[in-house]
Amino acid sequence: MFLNFVALVLVLAARLRAERTGPGVCHPDCTKHGNCNSDTGECICRYGWVGKACEVDALSACRLEPDGPATCGWHKTMNCHCFRQCKQFHCRDGVGCARSLPPDDRGCYIQDGVPLEQQRSITPDAGQPGFKFFKGWQVDAPEAQGSEAAVAMAYGDFTTVGLSNCPKSCNNRGLCTRLAKKADAPASCMCMRGYKGPSCEQDDSSCVLGCSGRGTCVDKFFCHCQPPFFGHGCVRDGSVSPAPSRPNPLQLKIFLYELPTHLAYPVEEQLAEPREEEGGSGLYAAYMLFMEQFLTSNVRTSSPESANLFFVEPYTYSVTKMVWDGNEVLANVLGHIKSMYPFWNRTQGRDHFLWAPQDRGGCHLTGLALQPIKITHFGMHTSDVQKAKPLTVRQRGAKGYGCYHPMRDIVAVTRDNKHRLWAARSNEMSMDDIMKRKTKLLFWNGGSLADHTTPEAVAATAEFSGSSRQILDRLDRQWKDPEINLVVLERGAHLLGPEELEDAYRSARFCFAPYGWGFGNRLAQAVVCNCIPVVVQEQVFQAYEDLLPYESFSVRLTNQDLPMLREILRNISDAQYWRMMEHLIKFRPAFNWFPESGGRAFDFTIASLRRRHQNMKALLY
Repeated sequence: MFLNFVALVLVLAARLRAERTGPGVCHPDCTKHGNCNSDTGECICRYGWVGKACEVDALSACRLEPDGPATCGWHKTMNCHCFRQCKQFHCRDGVGCARSLPPDDRGCYIQDGVPLEQQRSITPDAGQPGFKFFKGWQVDAPEAQGSEAAVAMAYGDFTTVGLSNCPKSCNNRGLCTRLAKKADAPASCMCMRGYKGPSCEQDDSSCVLGCSGRGTCVDKFFCHCQPPFFGHGCVRDGSVSPAPSRPNPLQLKIFLYELPTHLAYPVEEQLAEPREEEGGSGLYAAYMLFMEQFLTSNVRTSSPESANLFFVEPYTYSVTKMVWDGNEVLANVLGHIKSMYPFWNRTQGRDHFLWAPQDRGGCHLTGLALQPIKITHFGMHTSDVQKAKPLTVRQRGAKGYGCYHPMRDIVAVTRDNKHRLWAARSNEMSMDDIMKRKTKLLFWNGGSLADHTTPEAVAATAEFSGSSRQILDRLDRQWKDPEINLVVLERGAHLLGPEELEDAYRSARFCFAPYGWGFGNRLAQAVVCNCIPVVVQEQVFQAYEDLLPYESFSVRLTNQDLPMLREILRNISDAQYWRMMEHLIKFRPAFNWFPESGGRAFDFTIASLRRRHQNMKALLY
């Protein structure tokens, strides 16, 4: 078994390094499991398949059925061979492994006496005959004996049990789990990507643009396109208009790289993990809406020779989540682009851009990832940004540390699924409607950490909002001002629901907009709900700050100003406030990603990219 596994690893490694068939020409069998990228002659395989013709199933042990979806999510117990195949699939020369692999002691199982190519992640009950259970997934892990098998099948609060314990055996489209500490707890299905429902009976495809009617959505995210179409949303057809020898400097055009799925794909750390925009706020998923709108925009070009800028979408958020840096993913993705295309080396990547949507954006990026334009939500900046290093978070405010280069990077507004409805309501309100609802001076809802009062605790929590939240909360406890509505978690309050939150924003003249452990979303919420934001974010650039006249529709203060906050706000006359609100209404579309309710965040992001291209030509970065 071990030799079979090693042999497969060597075969896969050789195939992954195999030369392309030729520019624009793919293997004739490519479209069985992939799409032909006519730019490079690469066969872009659906997730888990590799080879010139996508003929090798590199994640066969991660499937329930031979042609079903595969997952490298390890929070539910899988076949040991699955975890090993995921290592080979995602790791390149020891890079890209840290966030895609389980801990070494993650329990697993194998089907006893079954050849490797026929191994599947069809979960057994603990101790079920025909299976062997192990205390870890590496090849030298000890076998679990007797009652140890139950431990091997558990992780965290859940244990994975046989499919027969779940409704309709999850239709063989998911794994069956129950609470680990309650043997009598009902089991439920955790569906593989692309399915949902109590027994995984429903389709749950989420392909961009619905594959434009030119293909089938498989594995939830991959468009298996009808030839000759390929690419995100099947928008490419292999034809390229005759391109000028040089890009037109007066007409911005952007080329999107089509990347192999083993390098760039919205992978799952947890089985049945929802996409960020599903069932939640969508806070980290602005990049998804950007992609959808980009694919149908007139700035997209199929000709890299005519492009001014190059778009790289590595889908790092699926790996980084809120706080990790994504360096391993980016090292693989950018290394691939550098070696496969000539365009990176012309400017060392300075005319390339990518999204870094996690809490701290570009704060900890290193290596090749330092060069491109980063679209982020966090504009933390210090004067010596050229010497920015990936220091610990505690050192974020120190001299020489910066997360954002104002001439190169872009702060884009956050996405919030509530904005679709909130903005639509705001669009219908007259100025009189807005003004007559204003009954409070100031509103804010969130956590402050203000109860951390010892010198050591204050120092340790200073990075949270740069202490702005803590200072205002402590002041408000002294003021006890009835016109100030701070709904603070540390005082026993809760995060307000969508309707309560909207009402609180619309009822306040001003709304406090700090950041948190990373970027903040209160500024966008305030603007969409017609509340003048009070921005207290020292050394932090805001969304589209080089395009929007923030001074006309917001109040910008420092921590030192907060003791006088009430006086400052009350000194703004009704006439001045009216003019600020007029400007806020004018620029409100910039803070909304949804075109159906008047959102123009995409347009402002493109305008920022146009300006960064000019900055590059001026050698400003």
